[in-house]
Amino acid sequence: MTAVNGVLWGPISWGVWNQEAALALNNATNLIAVGFVAPKTGTINTIKVRVTASAGVPPDYNVGITTPDANGRPQNVPWPGSAYESVDLAGAGVKTITLASPAAVTVGNYVHAQVRPGGIAPDGINNVTIIRDLTFSGADMPPRNQSYAGAFDNQGGINLGVYYDDGTVAVPGVATYEATPRSTIRQATAVDEAGARFQVPFSAKMVGAALYMGSALALSATFSMRLYDRNQALLEAWAGDFRELDGAFRFIYVVPFTERTLLPNTDYYITVRATNAQDLNLYRIPVFGLADKVWWPNGANWSYVETAAAAPFTETPTTLPYAGLLLSDITLEAQPLISPERPDWGTPFAPELYGTPEGKSPLLYASFFGIHSSEIRLGDRRVWQTYVRR
Repeated sequence: MTAVNGVLWGPISWGVWNQEAALALNNATNLIAVGFVAPKTGTINTIKVRVTASAGVPPDYNVGITTPDANGRPQNVPWPGSAYESVDLAGAGVKTITLASPAAVTVGNYVHAQVRPGGIAPDGINNVTIIRDLTFSGADMPPRNQSYAGAFDNQGGINLGVYYDDGTVAVPGVATYEATPRSTIRQATAVDEAGARFQVPFSAKMVGAALYMGSALALSATFSMRLYDRNQALLEAWAGDFRELDGAFRFIYVVPFTERTLLPNTDYYITVRATNAQDLNLYRIPVFGLADKVWWPNGANWSYVETAAAAPFTETPTTLPYAGLLLSDITLEAQPLISPERPDWGTPFAPELYGTPEGKSPLLYASFFGIHSSEIRLGDRRVWQTYVRR
């Protein structure tokens, strides 16, 4: 048996988007792309694009998987054996493009999904506008969204959803980034409490929690962070005051005096409740579908919830909250955290680099509280350095 300590667990452990920007593809050169390392060997055949605006009668655009240039930038070269799909992107909304000539990739290949002008160039009257980037707070974190509008812009984040023919997510599709995600969490209003339903796949002690709040929060705002059991019965409540954040820091970290043991594969709820008439914001991530959630650490087991006046929570399964848990004493057996997709695979946890099998989500995918934990890639694997107490 192994105990792991000091883990920030949940969607918040994989960066926070702090901006959304769109780009009009209104000339012969503007383009949108996302660069990523293929997480497994297989065939990529689907790309999802979010169009935010459409003007006039846009010409068709080319959408496909392409080969990067020597500098890792997108270029007008389809991946070997594949071809662009010529697509009508007119009209705002999410467009799903199935490639007639898909891209066969090998795990570890660096590729781009790309949207660029087709045979007829768009112009200032006839064009579409597409999300350019949903940017991580850690701008160097993969995947890398890339665009061209007179010069290349390269940031960490997401702009396109990319999928294999078996449904595996290469890059998750995000429906929207909400610049003012929930400005109506306020005492005695339609929503006075919001947060997450979650499960953890192991036994652990919860020693704290973290939520990411919006900007422009009043120093006079007060709140209560609350933990509920699966029956929505209150287990703990911790009072908070934004004056301790000096109005600048958007993360709420609560380290309670009482540790709580969490049971594996059991529903819990972590929320923030407004306790006065000042607005609170809780950032969240609406995704295209349930499959996209798997890209986030333990994302399939997290959903956004909200309520008012202590009514039962309303859950939105296709939305992730920017929330996480501060955990200690994570209990792992001799075969820890076996992937449900690969029950035959598992290795004992050890104080060394810990990777994932080909094409599988990381099994322990977290930052470490008080320690900056960077992603390390070794070929087909994502690996993190971990600190383990036996």
